[in-house]
Amino acid sequence: RGTTPNPCILCNKYIKFDFLLQKDRELDADVVATGHYAQVEEIRRMSNCELRIANYEGKTQVPRFLLKKGIDPVKDQSYVLYVMKQEELARTLFPLGEMNKQETRAIAKEIGLETALRAESQEICFVGNDNYSDFIRDFSPDALKPGTIVDTNGKVLGEHKGIAFYTIGQRKGLGISSLKPRYVADIDRASNTITVGSREDAMRKTLKIKELNWISIDFLSAPLPCRVRIRSTMKEVPAVIMPGKDHSVTVEFEEPQWAPAAGQSAVFYNGDKVIGGGIIE
Repeated sequence: RGTTPNPCILCNKYIKFDFLLQKDRELDADVVATGHYAQVEEIRRMSNCELRIANYEGKTQVPRFLLKKGIDPVKDQSYVLYVMKQEELARTLFPLGEMNKQETRAIAKEIGLETALRAESQEICFVGNDNYSDFIRDFSPDALKPGTIVDTNGKVLGEHKGIAFYTIGQRKGLGISSLKPRYVADIDRASNTITVGSREDAMRKTLKIKELNWISIDFLSAPLPCRVRIRSTMKEVPAVIMPGKDHSVTVEFEEPQWAPAAGQSAVFYNGDKVIGGGIIE
């Protein structure tokens, strides 16, 4: 589709915290524990007396669990967990959330785990040898239809090998000659065209977000200042999120951001707490 999905987020949504919790129920287990670097915090529940008074006054309160960053800023994985629902947060433990990676490795070494000294991996777990191109070629060969590469004025500069091999902000592997750096600024699936331009052409100040999941609020009813992360490796930056049409949200950044790609996720933060997030459209 010319988008850049995040496999880890989709895995958490459909596999780890869906099928895993189904198995949890089958085993009549209390919780599932995973090795994510994040934290879950439970907001204080009402006492029975408070609940009866609230019900009498027509004010019911649903117990809410918050998703928070792990204390290790380098390994924090709250970004890929924003898709979790309240039931999933209520039945999940993140024992590494209050530790840093060095402490984790020290414990693993002490108890003799062979992974204690294993090097870090950033590969897509279901793609061998970190070669996603071969995976796409085998899985969806029809998606690899060559097309044109144009500049921001529509001038044809060359040919691409299929939009599945490109993402917004990409500079390497374009196969075109230029006296100045060129970056992928737009991918048009309908015309099978890739537009390249300057670094500024790949900057965006406003984004539309869909497929939302809220954690610390029930829904967005008014503009909300917060901090937003649009890639797992970046820091959150100041922005305002505003309710839009068709259950979407508009993000307005204080400063233009580098190469937000459709299909990636935008996650909203209040300090170390995850407000919610969704897919960049």
